[in-house]
Amino acid sequence: MRSSIASIALGTVVALASPAAAFWRMPCNGPVVVERADPVVDPGKVSGHVHTVMGGNGFDFTMNFDTARASTCSTCMISKDLSNYWVPTLYYKAKNGSFISVEQNGATIYYEQRAGNNEDLSGQGGHLLAFPPGFRMVAGDPMKRSASNDLAGNAISFACLYGGGQTNGFPTRNCANGLRAQVYFPSCWDGVNLDSPDHKSHVSYPAGQNFDSGPCPASHPKHLISIFYEVTWNINAFANEFYEPFPFVLSSGDPTGYGWHGDFVNGWDVDFLQQAIVQCTANSGSISDCPLLNSNTFSGSEMSNCAIAPKVNEKVFGELPQLPGCNPIQAGPAEAVKQTNCASNATIGPAATYFKDVTQSKGWAYQGCATDVYNSRSLTAASTNQADMTVENCIDFCSKQGYSLAGMEYSTECYCANSIDPSRAPNPTILGTCRMPCGGDKTEYCGDAGALSLYKKCTGTCTNAVSGVTGGSGGSGGSGTLSEGAPAPSGPAGGSPGGSSGGAPSGSSGGTPSGSSGSHPSGSSGGSQGGSQSGSPSASSTKPSSTAPKPTSSKAVSVADFSTSTTTPSTTSVTTSASPSQSTTTSTGNSTTGFPSGWKASGCYVDTLNPRTFPNFVTVGGSMTNEACVTECDKRKYTAAGTENGGQCFCSQSLTGTKAPDGDCNMKCHGDSSETCGGPARLTTFSTHASSRRSMRIRHAMHRRSSH
Repeated sequence: MRSSIASIALGTVVALASPAAAFWRMPCNGPVVVERADPVVDPGKVSGHVHTVMGGNGFDFTMNFDTARASTCSTCMISKDLSNYWVPTLYYKAKNGSFISVEQNGATIYYEQRAGNNEDLSGQGGHLLAFPPGFRMVAGDPMKRSASNDLAGNAISFACLYGGGQTNGFPTRNCANGLRAQVYFPSCWDGVNLDSPDHKSHVSYPAGQNFDSGPCPASHPKHLISIFYEVTWNINAFANEFYEPFPFVLSSGDPTGYGWHGDFVNGWDVDFLQQAIVQCTANSGSISDCPLLNSNTFSGSEMSNCAIAPKVNEKVFGELPQLPGCNPIQAGPAEAVKQTNCASNATIGPAATYFKDVTQSKGWAYQGCATDVYNSRSLTAASTNQADMTVENCIDFCSKQGYSLAGMEYSTECYCANSIDPSRAPNPTILGTCRMPCGGDKTEYCGDAGALSLYKKCTGTCTNAVSGVTGGSGGSGGSGTLSEGAPAPSGPAGGSPGGSSGGAPSGSSGGTPSGSSGSHPSGSSGGSQGGSQSGSPSASSTKPSSTAPKPTSSKAVSVADFSTSTTTPSTTSVTTSASPSQSTTTSTGNSTTGFPSGWKASGCYVDTLNPRTFPNFVTVGGSMTNEACVTECDKRKYTAAGTENGGQCFCSQSLTGTKAPDGDCNMKCHGDSSETCGGPARLTTFSTHASSRRSMRIRHAMHRRSSH
């Protein structure tokens, strides 16, 4: 596609150019969708390989500037930026020949002001330029399989977080803290074309020896602000599966990394971006250091809830017999050759849905994905926790007690009420994170951490809600099967068990993780993981024997009135201890080696949902293990700690509650499969001597009260 523009709105300009070192980092919480879509290279059709797409939820197979600007949310932090940023997806190449999706731990998009020394910008108002409306470009070459000592080749690089050193191809070792894949885009524009046939010729890297700085060549005289992607992948989830130096491959069939690439479609409020270029001149990289940017941001939960239901009917997560599309491994060193002899039945269809249609069987309709908070529940009338939870089970439970709203959460939990606070009701324009498979039926969806799959008893027309700006298929339900490719939600890997689903991402203020080593190409002090999702690897990074991971979310349309006139029955709280569904190791096998001094294993306890047995939910840095949970609770001066559902951590000042059989605590910890971290409504507990003494005093006090 070729287009031209006569001029560009520059906004307010001042006489002095911005400092050459000025930049800001924008965290992106994770993908908005993962599927074979590429509106730049393959508009209107299934693309050649799988992409991990970040940014606005206006992304579609065919899109323009207006489509991008119609987004109602973004997985990236700055609310005036509704652009899309995408890269190939990373897979683990198993020894048995299968491919397993690797979890993406967020991304950071750098916006850098890199004019050349003494470069004359007077012809463009004295400043670098914002991307014009309709602008798009590609950096990198998916067919490349060997190093090249040119600017385009050097603009591609990889680094181990906190590991030091960079390479232009894949490293030859594991990266314990994550693999950071990097691409720096050209910043010089011809001033006429918004795109070009190869999606590259209308732009150029600066003249000279540096891809990230310097004056623009005469052929491309307009100097734009520079963008640079850092995308982090959790390859450490496969640390015990390295049978060769680097057993990973890009979705394009590239085992070398030289074919790493990125696409960009502009969705900025262009005048706002130009103002940011003029005003945001700090060299810290922090969004908080620019009031203009800092006052126009999405919250962490807004970014986490932003998603698009996939439309390509193929599996892209979990364990796959081959890479999606026609992408056999081509190791080079010659350029890869496009393959067309592979059979692929993938087509673009209706967007997947993430609810069960029970309008006919139960007379209830899906309302969307509502917000929950673990210490202030959205539905408070009744609750139950069952390992074999399904949509129908929860609806039946709530219906029998006379309630008209039923919400499923975190795979096994069920909550009931007759009304919900409007501020927590589903948002009709946001898909949300309600994509966790139900404990009792993996083809159904039962909320997420801090998110309720909300159903309402029908009193008239019985219609399921459909949400998101790009549509979706309602009515039949269930089209979003576990094999399809929307971004995996936080799920049991992390996130608050009923807190707002996802806080501000790590590094949301634009800060680089402390201790980060290995400079990135832009020359700032090491790259930030920025928008990495807290918690351990999601199911999408399971090992070869694992099943496919959870698909995406579904925050949906709000109903006209969530309140009913029905008299509210008396509040009840029910906990059921259905048979455990995961793991074979009991909590008695957990080691306390490496724990803070004085902590010991205390057995398996029942967790009540409302209120919690251990009332203080905490997040841990990295993957969930018992040691990580205990360490976090100890740091906060608590004396009892408990892990639950494989990926949650709770703290308390006393070890109280009801003991459960050790076999009930049987879910493997997400960070260490040799340990068990509780189960549905079950806590694997640890305590100090102080906690034991406090618990004893509490029991004695209760005994004295009961004896009077």
